[in-house]
Amino acid sequence: MRNIIILSLALLFFGASGVCIAQTEEFIFYPCADVNIKTFGGGEGNTTFLKFDISALAPGQTINNVELGIYVFDVGEWDGDMLFWNADNQTWDESDTVGAIWNCPFSDTVTQLLGFGDTIGPASSVNLADIFDRDYEAGHTYCTIVMKDPDDETSVPLDGDDPYDLDDTLKVGNWLFGEGIMFRPREYSDTLYIPKLVVTYVPLGINEEKMLPSILKITAYPNPFNSSCAIAAPAGADVEIYDLRGNVVYKTPSIPRSLSPQGERDVLAAEDGSESPFPSGEGGSTKSRQMRGQFFIWQPDKSISSGIYLVRATTNDGRTTTKRIVYVK
Repeated sequence: MRNIIILSLALLFFGASGVCIAQTEEFIFYPCADVNIKTFGGGEGNTTFLKFDISALAPGQTINNVELGIYVFDVGEWDGDMLFWNADNQTWDESDTVGAIWNCPFSDTVTQLLGFGDTIGPASSVNLADIFDRDYEAGHTYCTIVMKDPDDETSVPLDGDDPYDLDDTLKVGNWLFGEGIMFRPREYSDTLYIPKLVVTYVPLGINEEKMLPSILKITAYPNPFNSSCAIAAPAGADVEIYDLRGNVVYKTPSIPRSLSPQGERDVLAAEDGSESPFPSGEGGSTKSRQMRGQFFIWQPDKSISSGIYLVRATTNDGRTTTKRIVYVK
């Protein structure tokens, strides 16, 4: 199965002369193969291999961010860290033996220290662009991302065994001791929950347009969410929320709800990169910077289904910015 979704976004580059805004796009890739390999030597470890066909992305694009998303349905003793690496094997498939898949060169290791899969629900990785670029820049058809618990010391597979290729479960961690996570594979019946690779890039030939210095940003918290999402957007902007078919599912009133007559308020953006779009004194981080903006809470009604939605803000001078949010009932 190879499904691809292309989205348009706006990327900000901050420089001494102001802000440059370049049009960006997203490709969302789904795995064409995925397996779980058991390893031994101090327990019973589980390592997942995810293979993506990336050939639809034209060569020469500037890759900005690559994010792996999964849906976790079971969590053992787990501290939220994850080790990712690139497996240099273009030819493996799910019918190969464990040894044929495991014993391949690897490179470009990325370690996520916190926040991956520590609760049931969607989980997103840190930027895996280095792993993706290894294959993309070489012109390869496939990119394989391997996932392993950094605390799992097992490393010896049973070479003649077949990998685990279940229709409803992939695993990472040492489950002999109850340490790990379980998540849905590509074969799972509901495609909302299968792994996906979100690649954000600047299309080849797009010219950056220099703008006056300003902050043009949308924040959303929590994200993913399951009942309501607090959204902060540039002051005075028209805000619309779209589904992936382009239908508008929510639009702010012409005069956005706010706590001041000017339609603006202080919104906190945490210095550590996390987002908390709450006004000062209402749940914001103590390590934060303030910007002026509008704030509202989106509570999807019963007709809104789980999925990916795009929050788009358009300012009075025609500039736009977009934020991807995930709604899980």
